[in-house]
Amino acid sequence: MTVSHSESGLFSLSSGDLDGVCGLYLVGRPNEKIVVTLETAQLSGDCQQDILVMVDGWELNGNVVPSQEDHLLPLSKRFVEVCGGDGAGTQIVSSQNAAMVQFKIKNPGSKFSVSVKYIPNPDPCNILMSEITGVFKISNHGAERNCSVTTLLFPAKISLLEVNVGARLSKRSAPRQRRGFIGLVPECSEMGEKDFLELGGSEDLNTQLQTKSTLCGFEPKPTSKDMTILCGSSTLRLVSSGEYRNSVTALVQEATIDDLDSTKNIVMTCPQFGA
Repeated sequence: MTVSHSESGLFSLSSGDLDGVCGLYLVGRPNEKIVVTLETAQLSGDCQQDILVMVDGWELNGNVVPSQEDHLLPLSKRFVEVCGGDGAGTQIVSSQNAAMVQFKIKNPGSKFSVSVKYIPNPDPCNILMSEITGVFKISNHGAERNCSVTTLLFPAKISLLEVNVGARLSKRSAPRQRRGFIGLVPECSEMGEKDFLELGGSEDLNTQLQTKSTLCGFEPKPTSKDMTILCGSSTLRLVSSGEYRNSVTALVQEATIDDLDSTKNIVMTCPQFGA
């Protein structure tokens, strides 16, 4: 497993360099997409020995990020397989800031090279967060879609700076306030709301959350308490039906021991952390 962060250039591999199924994991800045192009490939044609797969997103331990629920494309359109022939010119452009090349090269003399280029993304939606701190604003822009920020294998403290979910700015009407109040409502998903903010985490890099909480409403100021998520990976997900223009601004940081104080933070714990 090799991880490259916003490093454009040419990556090459020959048989014998690595054993088993390996991966080149690429992650850009939140406002970038990744262009991966197969420049050269000399493969045996035996797919049991030599094969490479270019992926829009990351696959790790059977989990795909962004998940099927969060991505606008089906899985079948996010994987491009090359087996046999030279395959030169095969290319993917990631939908968001994560891409990978998964490969098994066993036959003597087999090799390949890929070029990697990072390009601007005018609409960041599903962000894989490789830095340990950052401020993110995600929005559905009135569309029916999910957007998310997921930490790259570290527990997080999430500070909500501004939340506008299912509460104001209806897609087709003038700005209005729903139910006549400003504030956040808990357990929105459980109450049947279609638009909500979901916060939680999983043991590994997986957006199928093992622990989670949902909110909705309108809060233009930072919340009084932050949320500490003690999991291998943490996720903030904005779920939108398309009926509202939803947006969330949040500061996401790596959690420290000081963030475990339940008088100052809401603390959520995944099963393996609570064992």
